Amino acid sequence: MNKTIKIPYTENIDQIYKFGLEQSKQFNGKFSGNTSSGLFDFQSPIGRFSGSYQVTKNTIDIIFSKKPFFISFSLIESFLKSYIK
Repeated sequence: MNKTIKIPYTENIDQIYKFGLEQSKQFNGKFSGNTSSGLFDFQSPIGRFSGSYQVTKNTIDIIFSKKPFFISFSLIESFLKSYIK
């Protein structure tokens, strides 16, 4: 079920990474990696999300290997774009 969402960014990648780490802690998540690539796995109130990410010059590629069935990728993409600028 791998699906990639590409999120463009203009903010400092260190700040985006730091924000991701902080958010994962709120959901008892596992977040490993650095500002180039890594893995994530967390349980939210609506289900489990897991996968990996890769950072290029202007884009963060988020590759989902697991997500709640009833949550669409378009909803996830909209949510992420509201936080990643």
